[in-house]
Amino acid sequence: MKAVHTVIRAIRAHPFASDAVLALLLLALVLSEVLTSRDYLTGSEWVYVPVALLMTVPLAWRRSAPLPVVAFVMASFAAQSLILDPTPTPDIELIPALIAVYSVALHASRWASYTGGALSLVAGLIWLGVDDFLLPTVLFGGAWLAGRLVQERKRYVEVL
Repeated sequence: MKAVHTVIRAIRAHPFASDAVLALLLLALVLSEVLTSRDYLTGSEWVYVPVALLMTVPLAWRRSAPLPVVAFVMASFAAQSLILDPTPTPDIELIPALIAVYSVALHASRWASYTGGALSLVAGLIWLGVDDFLLPTVLFGGAWLAGRLVQERKRYVEVL
């Protein structure tokens, strides 16, 4: 239990460093799927690898610039879907996308939070198409709602 508290203190003391580590871990995870799933991911690595970088590296700034980060991550996600359509995209990319959406809801102002949530829904509709609007709505809407709820809870704690 003491080790957990030590890690939590380190994350709070160095938020950019912890977010940079998270971004690099996610980059390794996404790249490992891209490079080992050639039977499923039949698109070009010239698309998959740059998008993996564009979707994970910006997460290092998810607290200090949440709206630009979610815009960048979701634009990369949507662009990949448009470029590779109908070729599949890596499912693991949902993790950095969901973290970006959660982060904009948690760390941004109300206006920026709503803008980031809307951008994520648009990217989700580009990803799966308008006919299948329920999955991106639940996924990205749920991540956004979780971030807003945590933000509200933090405000209540500060007031108390």
